[in-house]
Amino acid sequence: MTIQLPAFRFEAEAFQLGKDKILGRQSAGYGFLRALLALPELDELVGYGPTKSSDRNFEGAVSRLKRDVATQWVTSGSEECLAEVGGVHFPDPVLAEPAKIRLAYGSAAWSITGITHTICSRSVMAELADYTLAPLMEWDGLILTSDAVKASVEELLTEQESYVAWRFPDAKPAPRPQLPVIPLGVHSADYAFTLAQKNIARRALGIDDREVVFLYVGRLSFHAKANPWPMYKALEEASRRTGQSVTLIQCGWFSNSSIESVFRQGADVHAPSVRHIWLDGRVENQRNQAWAAGNIFVSLSDNIQETFGLTPLEAMAAGMPVLVSDWNGYRQTVQNGVTGFMVPTFAPAPDFGEAYAQAYASDAMSYDYYLAHTARHISVDLAALFDAAEALVKNADSRRAMGLAGQKIARNRFDWSIIIREYLALWDELGLIRRANVSNPRFSLRKSADRLSPFRLFAGYPSKAVDSHFRFRLRRGDCDVSEFLSDPLFGLVRETLPDDHSFSALIAGIHGSDCLALEEAADRAGMPLDKATQIVTALMKGGVIEAA
Repeated sequence: MTIQLPAFRFEAEAFQLGKDKILGRQSAGYGFLRALLALPELDELVGYGPTKSSDRNFEGAVSRLKRDVATQWVTSGSEECLAEVGGVHFPDPVLAEPAKIRLAYGSAAWSITGITHTICSRSVMAELADYTLAPLMEWDGLILTSDAVKASVEELLTEQESYVAWRFPDAKPAPRPQLPVIPLGVHSADYAFTLAQKNIARRALGIDDREVVFLYVGRLSFHAKANPWPMYKALEEASRRTGQSVTLIQCGWFSNSSIESVFRQGADVHAPSVRHIWLDGRVENQRNQAWAAGNIFVSLSDNIQETFGLTPLEAMAAGMPVLVSDWNGYRQTVQNGVTGFMVPTFAPAPDFGEAYAQAYASDAMSYDYYLAHTARHISVDLAALFDAAEALVKNADSRRAMGLAGQKIARNRFDWSIIIREYLALWDELGLIRRANVSNPRFSLRKSADRLSPFRLFAGYPSKAVDSHFRFRLRRGDCDVSEFLSDPLFGLVRETLPDDHSFSALIAGIHGSDCLALEEAADRAGMPLDKATQIVTALMKGGVIEAA
């Protein structure tokens, strides 16, 4: 049995873990690709992208994960091949431009899907706003990784639709693409550490059995990920209340030395009784060591750039209880009081923050400052946090029960082997909707205004158009074809010429004639008018032929 999958827009950066930094979307993309290639019924995967190097990267990425899967490649400019595949999936929410490109082949020629990651950047917010006027259809879809991010996207679309209704009061609202919620997944087996592996990891880090180890994994950024102050204070307080030895492993990476200095100084000042271990989260061995050594996972996200939060799910797969902020996508995976504790969060009411939005939109504020300014108004409930940290430190049985509950949920609900089936079901559903509309003349071929032929859009520029009735002849005197073909000034012109046989056939048809109409020259050479136009206009450029 084989399955029909869409083509996948592939750039290595979106599907491979980086060396200098690892972003959440890269971890998600890599996990997604692994899940696809683990499908037992898969025998071929189609990639799509602009360059041959992307093709090679795609083939290499697939072969490293599953050697018995064939690969095909659709190069940008050959989008008609996507109609045969039936769809294309993008690793981001940038779908408006691909929908415009599809217009030339028919709006129902294939389905387009994408996925959200961070949506608070200006470019992504603008892209989402473009959905309201883009030719996206009901057989297209944007996959949302959490209910919280779906609410944000729907708020943005509703506001933009209100603007369109104001701008075009008689216009009928366009249908939205589908907006399904499909969470990210986890390869649970990657985090199934044995007791022996856990002991080895703890010994390697100099951790004894009496220490209760909290673990944070991810970018170490107080303005763009999570301010560590409440984490430091909570662990210090838990140590004071319980008298237990508390250790904090921070496994991640810093954008620069200044941020690193602030983190390290903050740890010493605000959690002096806590033992601090710093690991490089970009190094696989150190990441695995951290996951194996931890007792409790902690992540108190307070930033709008977070949309799902993969690390709490990874911690659950590793059998750790989690202590997280009740924030955004964390609610999608963590069950408060069952798999750990969710700490209430506070942020200003929706009518606050217009000045930040305007400053960011007008370039008066950078993206980093936009994140930092919004994050400074977001906080966690310290009393609830301190109580939760204390409860987890002093009760090993509770930790064990929560860890097992989380591990079961990670395996039975969020393992990539389950999540990937939700993607397959979505693509099947979109295909059914699309195929029911293929013959509808409303969705036949058309042009996007910003995708017009340059010679249509700029038709008023030349003195005369080289159309089917245009008459030409060999230029009298200096009209050496070989000189034209060898002149480096015409290198780019030569690259646009068709194969040598077509070129020779058209030249042969011109010889012996005083002048010819373009249509007649094409007939003599046995080629389409477009190809003849390509050759004749190039020869005119090089002075080989001239208007009659």
